[in-house]
Amino acid sequence: MIITLITDFGIEDGYVGIMKGVMLSINPNLTIVDITHQIPPFDITAAQLVLNSSYRFFPLNTIHLIVVDPGVGTDRRPIMVKSKDYFFIAPDNGVLTPILLKEEKKEIYHLNKPEYFLSKVSSTFHGRDIFAPVAAQLSLGIPYKKIGTIINEAFISPLPSPSVSNFELLGEIIHIDRFGNAISNISKDDFLSFVKEDSFIIEINGIFIDKISSSYLDSKREKPLALFDSFDLLEIAIREGNFSKLFGIEKKQAIKIRVKN
Repeated sequence: MIITLITDFGIEDGYVGIMKGVMLSINPNLTIVDITHQIPPFDITAAQLVLNSSYRFFPLNTIHLIVVDPGVGTDRRPIMVKSKDYFFIAPDNGVLTPILLKEEKKEIYHLNKPEYFLSKVSSTFHGRDIFAPVAAQLSLGIPYKKIGTIINEAFISPLPSPSVSNFELLGEIIHIDRFGNAISNISKDDFLSFVKEDSFIIEINGIFIDKISSSYLDSKREKPLALFDSFDLLEIAIREGNFSKLFGIEKKQAIKIRVKN
C-alpha cells in the first residue's frame, strides 16, 4: 500500500520523519512517497495546486495524506475523502477542494474515532497524532467506513477564477514556484476561448508579452516569456532565472490579457 505526503513542514526539522515513524510502526510494509514538504507555511492554495496536479499519477487505492494545517488545535475537523479511486486524509480547511469539486463519486468522513489515533493527542501536531496513524491503519485494510462518521459536506475554498471586464481577461498570480516562475489562475482553455485567433497582449506589473512560448529557452535571458505549464496554466517566467524576484512579482499580482484591435 502507498501513502503519499504533502506538507509544509520542510526538511530541516524532524516532523516528517516522525510521521513516517508513526506510520511504519503501525504498518512496516508501507511504501511512503514524499510528493513535497516544501509548501510555503500555511499556504493552502499551493497545497491545492500540488495535490490537484499529482494525485492521479498514483496507483488505485493510494492514500494521499495532506498536512497543511494553520488551524491545528482549533475546532476544524480532521477528515477523509474516499473517491472512486483514492483516499485523501487532511484537515477540513479547504485543502481538499480540488477533490471535492472534481471527483464525482466521493464519500466524506469526519475522523472522530480516537481508537485510531495515538493514545495522546497534542494540540499542535495532528499530523503525528491523528492523520499519520489513521492513514496507516487504513493501509492495513481496516474498512474505511469504520474510521470516522460520514458527513454531508466539507469546507471548500476554490481558487479564484479569472473574469472578463472591459474587453480584458483578468487573472492573478496564485503560486510562485521555487524557480520564481509566476503561475496564474488563467487556464489554457480560458485563454484560448478569450483570445480565439486574434493577436493579444499579456500585461503583468508593467511588463508586456505578445506571444506564447513553447519552452523556457524561447527567449533571451532576463526577457519575460509566457507559456502554458505542464498543468495548462498560464505561467510567466524568464530563461534560466528567477522572474518573480527580478521583477518584484508576488502572489495575487494582477495579470491581464487584451486582444489587439
